[in-house]
Amino acid sequence: MTRILVDECLPAKLADRLRMEGHDAHSVSRMGWSGKKDSEILQLAEREGFDVILTADAKMRNQHNFSARPFAVLAIPTNRMSQLKDIWAHIKASMAQLVPGSFTVMDFAGAQDWRKSAQQSTHRQHGVGYHVFK
Repeated sequence: MTRILVDECLPAKLADRLRMEGHDAHSVSRMGWSGKKDSEILQLAEREGFDVILTADAKMRNQHNFSARPFAVLAIPTNRMSQLKDIWAHIKASMAQLVPGSFTVMDFAGAQDWRKSAQQSTHRQHGVGYHVFK
């Protein structure tokens, strides 16, 4: 079972949905970690044995080194639950491709309609993975 931490910039309901699908998912707020700096969250996530961190903060990739971390980070392009529902299958597919020590961005910049998009490519640039949807 994948242990997932949902960052506080995403709805806590996302953790509920992940639990309904069989994951051991927790939100930063429900862990009592609200207001902590990213560096503290990363240390706590490592200590607590999380496998994946979901965030909407793609800028985090430039602020921390993830290569030695035992978990993967996936940056989702929205924090609105209605849009998260629209791309739920893409989120699950992206999570299935993650490896520990990686930071991956879901890139929908070229997609006209997220709901009708499909993953077109996967590439790495400067140590960051990109799942590109069109």
